[in-house]
Amino acid sequence: MKRNTILFLIILSLFVSCTTVEKSGRTMNVLVPETNYGGLEIINEQDYAKEMDTIVLPYLESKRHYNVIYSKEDNHRIYYEYFDNENEKGTIVILHGFSEFVNKYNEVAYYFLKQNYDVYLIEHFGHGFSERNIEEDLSKVDVEDFSVYTTDLNQLMEEVVIPLQGKDNLFMFAHSMGGGIGTRYLELYPEVFKAAILSSPMNEINLGWPPEWLAKFISGSAIIFNSGTNYAMGQSSFNSEEEFTPYAASSSQARYSYYFNKRVENEYYQTYGATYNWINSAIKATRDMVRDAEKIQIPVLLFQAENDYLVKANGQLEIASLAKDVNVVFVPGSNHEIFNSSNDIVKPYFATIFTFLDKVN
Repeated sequence: MKRNTILFLIILSLFVSCTTVEKSGRTMNVLVPETNYGGLEIINEQDYAKEMDTIVLPYLESKRHYNVIYSKEDNHRIYYEYFDNENEKGTIVILHGFSEFVNKYNEVAYYFLKQNYDVYLIEHFGHGFSERNIEEDLSKVDVEDFSVYTTDLNQLMEEVVIPLQGKDNLFMFAHSMGGGIGTRYLELYPEVFKAAILSSPMNEINLGWPPEWLAKFISGSAIIFNSGTNYAMGQSSFNSEEEFTPYAASSSQARYSYYFNKRVENEYYQTYGATYNWINSAIKATRDMVRDAEKIQIPVLLFQAENDYLVKANGQLEIASLAKDVNVVFVPGSNHEIFNSSNDIVKPYFATIFTFLDKVN
C-alpha cells in the first residue's frame, strides 16, 4: 500500500471514530491515534528506564509469583509467572515471541494488572528459564516439532491457570511467535479462551531471500544430514554490541534499549538464533494454522504492523478471512513490536485492547 494512502487514512481518522482500509481484498480498521480509555496511563517514554524501575517493577514485585511444571511428554521444565489482583474481572495469559522472555512483558503485564486483570506468562520451551534442547548454547532456539509449544501451554492451562482462576473470563494476549502458538492453540483447543488478542502474529514468516518452499527444502535437507541443530542460514548467536536501527523490531529506542540491557545482563535472556529444526517446524506450523483457521470460533483482535520485517501480512489476512470473528487493526508507523512503539502508538493500541475486552467480557 502506498504511503500517501496511509497518510490520507490517518488524517481521515481524526474526523471519524473508526476508519477502514482495503488490503489484499479485505477491509480492516486503522488504529485511530485519538483512541482513549479511562484510567489508562502510559509510561513516560522520555524517562522510561527510571519509571520502569521506580514505578512498574516495585508494583509488579508486590504481586509476582513464579514456579515450574514438568512436561507430561518428556519431563522438560516449563517456567511461568503469574500476578494476582483482588476481585479481578478476568485473566490474561501472555505468550511471548521468538527469542524473548517473560520479563520483556513487564510493561504489558503492568497495564493489564492496573485494569484489574490477573496475568499469567509462560516461558516457551527453549527460552528463558524453561528447558532447552541445547543447553550448551543459550542463544539457539531449537524445537523438532512446533507442537511442543501448544502442548506446554495446554498443560499450564489445565494444571495451573484453570484450577486457580476457573474456566470463565480467560483471555489470550500473544505476540509474534507467541501469536502463532496462540493461533494454533485456538484451533486445537477452541473452548478454553473467551477471546484473544494477536499482536503481529507469526501466521507466515518473512524468510527474506529464500521463498518458503526453498527454506523448507533447505531446512529439511539439513535435518536429513543430521544438521538440524545447527544455526539456520542467516541466524547467529547473541551479539551484545547490537545497535538500535530503523529495522529493529521495536520503533521506540527507549523501550528497545531498556530490554536489550536486560538481555545483556542475563545469559538466559539471550536466546537469539533459530536452528534448521525450528525453521522447518515453524513453516509446517504456519501452514497448519491457515488450513485449520476456521476452527477458531471466539472473537479475535488482530493487530498488523505497517513496517513488519519479521512476519508477513498475507498469513494474518488468510487467518482472518477463514476464522469466525477476527477484527484486523492496521497500525501505521509501527514496527513488529507494536507494544514497544512510541507512546503515540502504544496509548491507542492499549486503549483499543481494553475497549475490545470490555465488549467481550
